[in-house]
This record gives sequence, structure tokens and C-alpha cells, in this order.
Amino acid sequence: MFFCNQSKTYLQVLHDNHRRYITIYNIWGDELGLSDKQYYSFRMGKRPNRLTLEELQFLFNDIMDSFWDNGYFREAIGFEKDEGYIDNIERHIYRKLRKRNLWPIGEKCLTYTEDDVFDLIELLYDLVSEPIPEDHGWYNTFTFDKEAGQQRFREEINKVIKDYNDGYEISLEGEIVLIGEQEFNSLITASIPEYDKENVEMKVKLAVSKFRNRHSSRHDRKAAVRELADVLEYLRPKIKEVIMTKDEQDLFNIANNFGIRHHNEEQKTSYDINFLTWIFYSYLATIHLCLRLIKKEQRYG
Repeated sequence: MFFCNQSKTYLQVLHDNHRRYITIYNIWGDELGLSDKQYYSFRMGKRPNRLTLEELQFLFNDIMDSFWDNGYFREAIGFEKDEGYIDNIERHIYRKLRKRNLWPIGEKCLTYTEDDVFDLIELLYDLVSEPIPEDHGWYNTFTFDKEAGQQRFREEINKVIKDYNDGYEISLEGEIVLIGEQEFNSLITASIPEYDKENVEMKVKLAVSKFRNRHSSRHDRKAAVRELADVLEYLRPKIKEVIMTKDEQDLFNIANNFGIRHHNEEQKTSYDINFLTWIFYSYLATIHLCLRLIKKEQRYG
């Protein structure tokens, strides 16, 4: 075993002379109704609502131990020699991350930096898959469901990293990103209506990625807003057909008068990150709205 053994793991590895198989039994507590229950100290606000790095290290190791014991890395890494498509996980980590001394997690986790933990989460997300045992009578084989494994991995990891520092989550693409304001979470994760992949969808995706990057600076967020302003400019001829002229002018006055798209001495530039955040969400919501109005106009005339 590569990870610290935890007493709450329900893995059974059953051996006899002719068979070996794994039974995975409710390791997450979902059917017991316990997965999202808040206990006394949390309900009373007596528990600090932000995790320390040391707590992040411990909880990451605890989660990884459960996933390892229940075969979620068997397809990639294997339990024993000659199992798994990665022959040496330490070399694999070094090739991908250019970092040494990160494995085994149970031995090394207390030396991890924040970047080490997040790097490993992203790397292991690419390797995880849910094991599905197939009983052939006197022996057992496994198939693996990568999508189901990644979904479970995201769920368990996100329960922890949402409470660390500014609040993070691992996205469907396997990237650690800022959660952002909770009330805007559905907006920032919503799919853009299909319209123009290169000039709209890809630019919006890039803007959201820049904005949510956990290392994003004020400059990065301004660049994200500029990307959205460029999308609106591209859509402007169609926008004029579906919204009021005054509203259309106001949209571009914000971008042009506050140093978002063009740069001149008459522009206002002394605004803080909160103003950029407001513009970003306003533009993103406007793009969603305008695309739906444009498509409705195209459909019904």
C-alpha cells in the first residue's frame, strides 16, 4: 500500500487458492445519509471555516488512502508488480511535474507545499477510474469506468479544497480553480450556447479560465474582462437587433471608459479588483443573454 492505512476503509481483498476479488462497500457513507451532514462545531460556528495547509495535507492523504484501497488507481498504477499501465509512478510524477520526493503520499504529505498538493490532485485526477469487478467463477477480472471515477474523485476532493484558503474546486477538465462568489457559481460554470466556436465559445472559455485561475492577478482578471468585451464587440451587430440601443451603448461605454479595451489618458484606471469582478460577471451574463436572444431571433424571426 502506498498510502497511510485508515480504519474507516471498507475494502475487502479476499484470497483463496484460485480467486482474488475486491468488494467495495459504501466507503463514502452516502447511503447512510452522512456525506454532507454538518456536526455541532460547524453548525455553531465554533470551527474555523478555513483549513490550514497542514489540515489540507492530512485530508488529502486521507482521501487518497480511501481511493487507493478501493482500487480507483488499479487501472493506472496497479496493486502489485506488473499491474497498471504506469510502470513507475515516481518517474511518472517527475516527468509530468518535474518534482521529486512526492511519493509515497503517506510518507511525504506533511512536506508538501500548496502547489505540491494541487499538482498531485490534478495529476491523479487524470489517472483515477472506478473499478468494476467481473466474476468469471474461479477467477475475477476488472473493467474500469474513468468518467465515474473522476466524478467521485472531484466530489470528495472538492469537499475539502472548497474550505482551503480562498476556496477552490477541481473542474471537469481536471484543473484547480477558484470557486469565486457562490451566488455566481451557476453562471460561471454554465455552458455557452453554440454560436461561433472560434470567436465566441473559445474566447469565453479562455476568459473564464483566466479569471478563475488560482494565481490570477488584477492584470489577469482585466485580461479576462477584455476577452469578454471582445466577444461582445464581435456580437455587436447582432446585439443591436435584439436589445435596446441605449443598453447596447452602455455595455461598451464601460469597457471603453474604464481602460478595459482601449487605452488613453481620459480613461479611468484607478479601480479595484471588486470592480473588475462586477464587470466580468455582468459581461458574462450579458453574453449568455444576448446569445439566447440572437438564437431565438434566428429561429423565430
